[in-house]
Amino acid sequence: MSGQVRGGLSLGGGRRCSRLARLRDTKDREGATLTFRPAAWQSFVNLAKEIGTVG
Repeated sequence: MSGQVRGGLSLGGGRRCSRLARLRDTKDREGATLTFRPAAWQSFVNLAKEIGTVG
C-alpha cells in the first residue's frame, strides 16, 4: 500500500513491511521515517476521522 497524504507526506508499505505503516515527508526523502504498528495506526486513523479536517 502506498499513497500521498495532503501536505507532502507519504504512507507506504511493501511486502516486507506489510505489518507496519511507515510515514515520511516526500519533500525530504533522506529524512526520518515514522513507523507505526497496525493498532497504533488504526487508532490514529479513527481519531483523524472523528476530528475531521483542521484548518
